[in-house]
Amino acid sequence: MANFEYLQKKLELDLKSTFKAVFWKNNFNFLKLFFYSLLIIIINFLMSQQKFILFQIVLFVFIFYQIIFVIFVYIKLIRFKICDNSFKKILIFYQIKKILNISALNNFISNFETFGDKKEIFSFLKKYSNNFIIQGSCSLLLYSGIFWRRVNDIDLLVNNEISSWEQEEKNFFCNSIFKKNCSNNIYAKYFFKDFKIEVLPLKIIPSQFRINIRNYNICNIYWQIAMKIFQLIEYLLVTKNRSKMMNVLIDLIWLYSLYNKQFRNYKNVNEALNYLLISNFFVYYFLPYKKRLTTNYLYLEKQLKLIFANNLWLKNLNNTFYDDFVNNHYFNKVFDFTINKEIDKISTLLKNREIIWKEIIDFSSFNNLNSLIIKSNLKNSFWFSFSNYSKWFVMYLNYCINDVRCYLLTKLNIKN
Repeated sequence: MANFEYLQKKLELDLKSTFKAVFWKNNFNFLKLFFYSLLIIIINFLMSQQKFILFQIVLFVFIFYQIIFVIFVYIKLIRFKICDNSFKKILIFYQIKKILNISALNNFISNFETFGDKKEIFSFLKKYSNNFIIQGSCSLLLYSGIFWRRVNDIDLLVNNEISSWEQEEKNFFCNSIFKKNCSNNIYAKYFFKDFKIEVLPLKIIPSQFRINIRNYNICNIYWQIAMKIFQLIEYLLVTKNRSKMMNVLIDLIWLYSLYNKQFRNYKNVNEALNYLLISNFFVYYFLPYKKRLTTNYLYLEKQLKLIFANNLWLKNLNNTFYDDFVNNHYFNKVFDFTINKEIDKISTLLKNREIIWKEIIDFSSFNNLNSLIIKSNLKNSFWFSFSNYSKWFVMYLNYCINDVRCYLLTKLNIKN
């Protein structure tokens, strides 16, 4: 319970700082708008005909009312506490900011980019936007221009189909501003001062789930929702890190609050889940085994009910999320028979990963994880019997029979 109380206090501070970020630097804009409006009225009073004066006074009163209203909202934000539909209120305040044109839409992002002298990282990502896709919490910030918690790392995917990471690393991460922590064809980690950058070279995201915002290539909302769902499932199955699990749950509530229409588009979320499941499979295979997937959604719902029962303040973030996600069985709406079948297959393959690895060793002359080239005798015609989602991945990989990801897909599509 102590961890949850700490997280609740941290959430209040993060939300309060998020609120303040909307208005803090805009007091000057309030005054500027006020005096500009006053100047217009004075000029028109001197130069216009008398019949226009009443109109200008009405305009002045209206603008003055807007300014007073926003200042009132700001005072309320200073006293902010967790209350009903907190995330809805963030959206409302953010919309007020945009409607009143208090500051540029990218105010949050520019603040984040320059925070802690991290502008070089974002300049790098813009320069090589065609080569990398940003995912995770950083992409949520870039997508919305606002996020409930501070982002302290960047997760990247490689925007090409080649299986070797070595050349990519030489091309893009030779810059001295990055300090390498570890790097191979499965996972790479770099640091810029205390800021972490992680790359998953094996993971693939289809083009329909990418979007370009302010010259950044990022994942769209459906991919973000799918990612958070899989993360939540993993943390619910392995509950050692409660803090991270709560962060993921709050991220989902945040997405639900701001993108409710997309969240309820079950067909598109299901499609994203199908592609992401296979893309994650490429990564999961090389990670130490633990139970990351399940089709026992009743168990997951029971776990969520316990979490919400012990943390009533979670419901206050958005008081309809619990009904839609838990009581109305959201898992059953986005996980259909097809994806459940794939989950069962992948779970079995991950349990028996050593058997597949022995087969790969027989095909490979390198016999290590860092070399992902295998020499198999598979024919291209074999791919035509694959499921539609698996078929898309092998097409993306140009039917490369020597790519270990294609080999893993053959195992996934073997007819029992």
